[in-house]
Amino acid sequence: MNNDQYLSILKKRLSAMDKSSRDEILLEINSHADALGGSSESLFERFGDPVILAKQYLEDEPLKSSASKKVKGIGKYILTAIGVVASILLAGLVILYNIYTGDDFDYADEQSPQLSLDSAEWQTMDWSQAMTLEVEQSKVVFYWNNRNLLAWNCKGRNTIPLNHQGKIKIKQSSCLVSLPNQKTLLQTRQSSIVVVRPQAPLEIEINQSSLRIAENEAGYRYAIERVRSEMDNFMSSDSAEIEIQIAAMESTISKYSY
Repeated sequence: MNNDQYLSILKKRLSAMDKSSRDEILLEINSHADALGGSSESLFERFGDPVILAKQYLEDEPLKSSASKKVKGIGKYILTAIGVVASILLAGLVILYNIYTGDDFDYADEQSPQLSLDSAEWQTMDWSQAMTLEVEQSKVVFYWNNRNLLAWNCKGRNTIPLNHQGKIKIKQSSCLVSLPNQKTLLQTRQSSIVVVRPQAPLEIEINQSSLRIAENEAGYRYAIERVRSEMDNFMSSDSAEIEIQIAAMESTISKYSY
């Protein structure tokens, strides 16, 4: 066995060791080969069987080499598993998003039969003052009426309860709501909201929500503040009678399209 064959066998037997340690050992053994020069003594004669020599080196650093490979293997497995789980979750979120935001009909069509307040599906309450609504984890479409009525058609929780402060709260529901022509404060969280041609001043505070606005050719004065939110380009009219104020946090604001 010549010295090149000796080094080749040693390198192969040290393959379980981390590369930097292995290269350091081979460099040291190779330096001895260079030192032998033209001597008749070989690496085998000086260091013995390369298989045994490699075993001795591995016994000195068993944890460093084997653990490194194990950690790399486990890390690769974990990353693969995370990738698969993330893909599944993303697909699920896309499906849920499509279900959650899918429109039952063209919400911008104010003449739609679904919007008849005289239908038995609608509940009504007399209301002629400014209003505050809280919407959480819900999908709600808002319209306006000239009858001093608060009207709603909800799936999920079938009523809109009043809290002790006289606020209207909608939670975990899918609703069509018709508002009286009074100033309204709308506060939403983790919800999908559509407002169709507001007919009274409107103040909207949205957090982690989607807001779509159907102007239906009406003009509005917009005052919009947003933080980490995406928004379509809305045209604000200084001469418009009705102002829409929007404060958005981690939300999207867009024009309604069916």
